[in-house]
Amino acid sequence: MQEGLNEDSEQESDSEESQIEPFEAQDDDLRTTRVVREAVQQLYKNGDIEESEDPRLYRAAVANAELIERILEPFDLNVRFDEIRGLAFVVVRQQPDDTADGWTHPLVRRHTFSLEQTLLIALLRQHLIAIEMESGVGAGIAQMTVDDVITQLHAYLGDPGSDLKDRARAVNLLEQLKNHHLVTTIDGSDRFTIRPLIAHVANPENLSALIQWLETYGVSLDRLTPAGDDGEDLS
Repeated sequence: MQEGLNEDSEQESDSEESQIEPFEAQDDDLRTTRVVREAVQQLYKNGDIEESEDPRLYRAAVANAELIERILEPFDLNVRFDEIRGLAFVVVRQQPDDTADGWTHPLVRRHTFSLEQTLLIALLRQHLIAIEMESGVGAGIAQMTVDDVITQLHAYLGDPGSDLKDRARAVNLLEQLKNHHLVTTIDGSDRFTIRPLIAHVANPENLSALIQWLETYGVSLDRLTPAGDDGEDLS
């Protein structure tokens, strides 16, 4: 009698498993493909995907652009592509009544660059554009050294008083921009690469105007409004 009950229990258990398995398989069928999930997760994590760093995820993002847009839409986010530079990056969806300076988002922290950071972004972007004009957009690698940055900053920020302070200022600013995926880590030769995202950060007209104004009037930033008061917003 006990054996009969055990057999019945085993049959019922097998029956339940056979009923559950199709539902599990169906759930897997309804899921987006793994590579698309990885691409979306990368966009959520870093805000961008560069083809040069992860060609597989970048190609997946381009091939599934409409699907990724639908995934991001409920969060009021969207994805933009710069296919010439090999870049996919997340942007906040603007509502019709939003202003450029008035948007807020619960998942995206709005960052205001200091004047020093804004100046360095303008100088690095200027160098990137010069390389692209010479080699073609997306064809060349825009690299600089820490000494290059020190030399350019001298003209606008003045001399901090020592070589150590010179280097510390440049490295500190580059580290801050690295956290926004605008430059790579400084390597053992004191070189770094300017990332393509810098071409889409802030307003290029404002960046050019800042450099032109400083060149025209010859006023260093250390005499201007304290850093952060009139910084450039990162959308």
